[in-house]
Amino acid sequence: MTNSTLSEEILSHIVGLETFREVWKALGSTLSQHSKAREPQLKHALQECKKGKSTIDEYLRIFKNICDLLGAIGCSVLDEDKSYWFLQELGPNYESFTTTMLAKPLIPSYQEVVASLKIHDLRTSSLYKSHMESAYVTQGGGGYNSRGRGRSFRG
Repeated sequence: MTNSTLSEEILSHIVGLETFREVWKALGSTLSQHSKAREPQLKHALQECKKGKSTIDEYLRIFKNICDLLGAIGCSVLDEDKSYWFLQELGPNYESFTTTMLAKPLIPSYQEVVASLKIHDLRTSSLYKSHMESAYVTQGGGGYNSRGRGRSFRG
């Protein structure tokens, strides 16, 4: 058997083993112990994951990555818990959205929350952009002449 692709740490756990079955069993046991030790860290990271100043897409990516890591070690996060923790840490700018989602008789699935959030974010940014454009036209587009003496009309 060749061992050129194994790290020194892993190699130390299988030195002297002669069959693939022994190697597989030893690796499974070692990796399982590492996974169980990592589980509390990942669960804490999930509960502490906050949107903060990140974009929605960045927050989604970080949150999903933690959930995927938990799933990879055999500790899947229930869909309802995923929705709950995700909504909890969106922050004050999303308070009405979070309240609406959590007030439903059944907490929506994680996929439903993400889809609704993307629609909400798109609508909010569209309304903000529209508001900013109308503010520019009103203030900077020449609504009043430069001396402030009434309206200047071009025709």
